[in-house]
Amino acid sequence: MEITIVRHIEPNIAKGICYGQLDVPLIDNYHEQHEKIKQQLVSASFDKVYSSPLIRCRLLAEVFNENFITDDRISELNFGDWEGKAWNEIDETDLNFWMQNYIKVPATNGESLLDLIKRVTHFFEDLKKQNLKSVLLISHAGVIKACYNIINKVPMEEIMMLDVKYGEVVKFKV
Repeated sequence: MEITIVRHIEPNIAKGICYGQLDVPLIDNYHEQHEKIKQQLVSASFDKVYSSPLIRCRLLAEVFNENFITDDRISELNFGDWEGKAWNEIDETDLNFWMQNYIKVPATNGESLLDLIKRVTHFFEDLKKQNLKSVLLISHAGVIKACYNIINKVPMEEIMMLDVKYGEVVKFKV
């Protein structure tokens, strides 16, 4: 099965704000950017289109298929109590501890990287049961990084250093 994952485009939120699962709007010219992404995949055919339930992903999924399926398991990392706060407003001790241990330690009332990888793994296990040839996912940088671990076996210690740009298209074979 070929899995194409597109990261949502830039959201309309101030720089430096933690917004993992916070449902934030897109920038004003999002229609134009969505069309550019669609043109990159114009020759592709997908058996199904899945999207994170967050609006920044759903609006792009509509461009490809109005009957797309939302799935919470491909939502961004949950930063819990830190959602909507500026990174420099988060308790420095808590933030530093998390940054040193993010693989197993969740943000306060949120998720760890391991939690994210587990839920994305469950999503893929269910996807494999459907015997599909080509699937499009509209999701987030954290989910794409998790896929590098799950599918390409990139170590968890390395995936957070990967740079996944807004609107980037990534393909995996499962």
